[in-house]
Amino acid sequence: MSAPRPLGAYADVGRALARRRAERGATLEFAARALHVPHALLANLEAGALGEFDAPIYYVGHLRRYAAWLELDAAALVRMLPVHPGGDPLAPEDPGSEIPWSAGPRTRLGIWVGLLLVGAIFATLWFVQGTGTRVHPLHALQKIVSPRSSGPSRVRMIPPPLSHHPARVLARTREPMLRLRFALTRASWIAVTRGSHTVYAGLVKMGGHLRLVAKPPVKVVLGDARGLAFYVDGRLQPLAPWTGPDHVAVLHLESRARAQKP
Repeated sequence: MSAPRPLGAYADVGRALARRRAERGATLEFAARALHVPHALLANLEAGALGEFDAPIYYVGHLRRYAAWLELDAAALVRMLPVHPGGDPLAPEDPGSEIPWSAGPRTRLGIWVGLLLVGAIFATLWFVQGTGTRVHPLHALQKIVSPRSSGPSRVRMIPPPLSHHPARVLARTREPMLRLRFALTRASWIAVTRGSHTVYAGLVKMGGHLRLVAKPPVKVVLGDARGLAFYVDGRLQPLAPWTGPDHVAVLHLESRARAQKP
């Protein structure tokens, strides 16, 4: 069994994170926005403040995610960490292995409730099919959870949700695409997302040009709006109204050549 490493390793890991972020030209606020986490969480990681986390496993999880965003070797950073008093490491030494996960009481209860709901839906569909009545699956769920539904005669036919309507699907496929162009006179981090999907995220060097095509609505985050020209469908977009005191600009493009404040 290896001897416990000193707690100062947390500070060493934090300094490595801060140094890498500074090399990439990203502020702490920009990193927090890109990772969708509180600013204080990243500050605690860079300060090596383990006591600000509920448990060491949460610290390791956020460390792995932050290190991956900074393109650092997360496994090497985890191996620098100390061990528990009992001798068990915070994370496995094997970089390819994962931290074991155990479901808590609330999680187990949610799993059982979900399984029971799925079984009840299938049982209701089987019963209704035996009576020769066609019913939408959402009505089957409504029949289970509604206290006024007491028998097959109470099941009513409903149309499918609007999101499944062919006309709505066709309308979505015809939405115009946005042509985005970035011209930089100084290095800046650029992130373009559409909902939970990342269209582009990376550091563009000084003098670089970036061209993207995305379907609205999209969110554009510029790590350093100074010395950056942003074009939407060939039109230059003003960045001053959407730039904060830290020089980070956040734009929400809802339609062609139109930006809205977040």
